Amino acid sequence: MLLKLIDAKGITHWVNPLHVKMLREKKGVTEVFITMNPSWPSPTLKIKEPIDTIAALINASMPDNLGFIPDDDLISGSHGTTTAV
Repeated sequence: MLLKLIDAKGITHWVNPLHVKMLREKKGVTEVFITMNPSWPSPTLKIKEPIDTIAALINASMPDNLGFIPDDDLISGSHGTTTAV
């Protein structure tokens, strides 16, 4: 679910919570770092809300199931490594 954030300038941004990389509180403003492509610079939104409020909003917007199903590798402890026999 997209998350509606209004930055310090009053501009509305709709953010995919899966792309939020980090939150940082600085001088009473919460900075939201977003990543879409590792080779691009990370855009930052400055929000005039407490960091705990923004973190709770992002957490509530995350999907319940990210589609991860553990393989037998994770259960057996090999974690994807292969051994020649």
